[in-house]
Amino acid sequence: MRNLIWKILLIAGLLGLFVLSIYPPGERIRLGKDLRGGVSLIYAVHMPEGATDPQAILTQVITVLQERVNPKGVLDISMQPLGQDRIEIVMPVPNEEVRTLRIAYEDARDALLREAQIPPSQLQTALETKQAVQRFGGQGIRRQRITLLQEAYDELQSAWDALDKAEQAGDSPQDLRPLQQAVADAEVDFDDLRTQVLRLSLDRSRMERALRLSDKREPLRDESGKQIVDAITGELLTKPSQRDIELQNLKDEFPHLADDLEGVAVAYDAYAAKRTGFDDPQDLMRLLRGAGVLEFHIAVRASDPQGVNPDDLRTQLAERGPQNTDSLVAGWFPINDLKQWYDTPQQLAAIQADPIGFFSQPRPGGLDLVADERDGQYYLLLYITDQKSMTHEGDTKWSIVSTGITVDRLGRPAISFRLDAPGGALMNRLTGPHVGEPMAIVLDGQVYSAPTLQSQIGSQGVITGTFSEAELSYLTRVLAAGSLGARLSPNPIAINTLGPSIGEDNLNRGLNACLIAIVAVVLFMMVYYFFAGMVAAFALLANGVFIFGFMAFINGTFTLPGLAGIVLTIGMAVDANVLIYERIREELVSGDVDLRVAIRVGYGKALSTIIDANVTNLIVCFVLFRTATTEIKGFALTLSIGICATLFTALFVTRVIYELYTDVAKFRRLPMLPTVFPGIDRMLHPNIDWIGMRKVFWVLSALGIVGAVTLVAARGVDMFDTELRGGVSVTIRTAVIDDDRDGEPDLFDQRGEPVRRWLPHTGQDGVETRVRRLATLFDPQPTGRRRSNEPACSAPCAAPG
Repeated sequence: MRNLIWKILLIAGLLGLFVLSIYPPGERIRLGKDLRGGVSLIYAVHMPEGATDPQAILTQVITVLQERVNPKGVLDISMQPLGQDRIEIVMPVPNEEVRTLRIAYEDARDALLREAQIPPSQLQTALETKQAVQRFGGQGIRRQRITLLQEAYDELQSAWDALDKAEQAGDSPQDLRPLQQAVADAEVDFDDLRTQVLRLSLDRSRMERALRLSDKREPLRDESGKQIVDAITGELLTKPSQRDIELQNLKDEFPHLADDLEGVAVAYDAYAAKRTGFDDPQDLMRLLRGAGVLEFHIAVRASDPQGVNPDDLRTQLAERGPQNTDSLVAGWFPINDLKQWYDTPQQLAAIQADPIGFFSQPRPGGLDLVADERDGQYYLLLYITDQKSMTHEGDTKWSIVSTGITVDRLGRPAISFRLDAPGGALMNRLTGPHVGEPMAIVLDGQVYSAPTLQSQIGSQGVITGTFSEAELSYLTRVLAAGSLGARLSPNPIAINTLGPSIGEDNLNRGLNACLIAIVAVVLFMMVYYFFAGMVAAFALLANGVFIFGFMAFINGTFTLPGLAGIVLTIGMAVDANVLIYERIREELVSGDVDLRVAIRVGYGKALSTIIDANVTNLIVCFVLFRTATTEIKGFALTLSIGICATLFTALFVTRVIYELYTDVAKFRRLPMLPTVFPGIDRMLHPNIDWIGMRKVFWVLSALGIVGAVTLVAARGVDMFDTELRGGVSVTIRTAVIDDDRDGEPDLFDQRGEPVRRWLPHTGQDGVETRVRRLATLFDPQPTGRRRSNEPACSAPCAAPG
């Protein structure tokens, strides 16, 4: 009895744990792109020659891409290797809620921009009609300048009118000269004021850039580096985030738009909180195409700023931003992660208090760099001339071939990298004249590090310094990212897209299939096995809890094939129960055997068969999971979990229930349909000499095999879908019936859904005929068998409702 108690506690504990892991289902159950809509991009990775560990390279590439595409980890974008040289990137498409929030944000943004922007053509029209102040005035300095502009425009028109009248009156040139000068002066004043007014227009890119800035607040620290605490509330004091600073700058610059700006920020936050991917797959593709752009720039030294005036460039940075400086020699580059530039809280406090002084301290103890801060972002000044930089803008194509961790001459950890031949020549030319100077490593326009050049570098280089393990990993990933352009294909080799409505339809159909299968199986088991069928039904319920709970626990993703794996698991779980029950029934029918003995023997005899069948399936699942695409991996994963759950429920959970049935409840009979009705049992054992009919079955089998091979040879590649031979698959949905063309459906079905036009699949006006007719516009081949390399087009048509 003691063993029975801990068994019950184990079962209840596991069921409770997995039930809790599922709650709330809407957040814990992740759906794949085929169930909620999404895009799958498959990229080829060109491995370097002599690569001995492709999986390690794929893992490194995925790590770098994740940091580039999804640095904060808030987007639901998965990346995983496929085989030895491919990567699959899956992103969801926005659902209805996200699309609604995005439209609300865009409406608020556009309404703000209509008030904030001053189009030159509309400004001119408003000036001519004397409506400029009313149309674009706003408040504060903007209203003052537009008022002055309207007055300057009126004065200019008056000056022109006076000049025209004098010319028509025939005044002498001497008398016209003061009027002409007045016109010239008025035009100069008007142009100056017009330029000032147009600068007051809020640019859309500036506002969107402000909304995308980091909202992370850094803690305030005193001179010793200790965090400052509010004396009254005891809360830690923080500095405004980069986003707060920039939004406040916009509000100060456009005070009449302060409330609208706040409304846009709120709408953007609501949209960003629900957003799980990119709005358009092209955005993700462009980002992947631009990922890993590695450059090297000699940094401007604070002790010897050759060819630049740091003070002037700091003034331009503050007034115009980092992209609008006048220098053709150097430019401002943002620091990617400030953590790479300090070791202690005191150093961080020094950076925040005086970034210019901290970075400009001479080496070896200091950095000897020109730095500044704007809106919470720290920048370094780097040379951008061809002689002092190594970029990808020239005709020479170069890349990093490999990176790794090594040791320097003093035995300290260092980072090694190897360039291809063109890159080695460029690096040799860059580093030769600048030994002893800092060289910045710039990835995607951001500074990651600026080590000092110890010697001239050719095709192979070593970055030395005092690096921690985290810094070694950090710089290795940065350098590895620079070779992505050479390894990752510029465009995906396969794109698979499913809209949200199709994903929802797949989900509903898949869940309905699961529900029908469960109901049908449970009914059959209860009708055939009575109480034993109820035990099997409970085992199925526990099976489902284990599958969904474990998937939620490991943050797994359900796919449409994954639901098929669940349905298959139901059949396999029942199969295990059937094997056990039939063995028990044989023992009960064969003689006067105690029920407890029959149950023990039944489980013992079925054990080997159940384990053999499930282990072989697990082997297949393992192979599928290692080699297949995301959807098939979902099938392999859910089926694997289902198999393990089946073994537990069929061999352990149900056994515990029967122990309660026989030992606690003291039942001594286990009725089943064949034992209650002996005629059914006799029907299950017909007296047929199957072995004697073996020759007939041999002939039928041979005919079936020959017929199957013939059919496969006749169809050829046409029997494969686009997933196996390439091509384009299109899902067509018919239009809603709207004969009066008023934009509203004319008919609705019983569920309230608009009735759609019905088109036959085949026939003269069928979908297949129409699609083939369209296909001839792109590939005018004669009808008949398609060539093996010709893309396929699949066009299922939605039925009414």
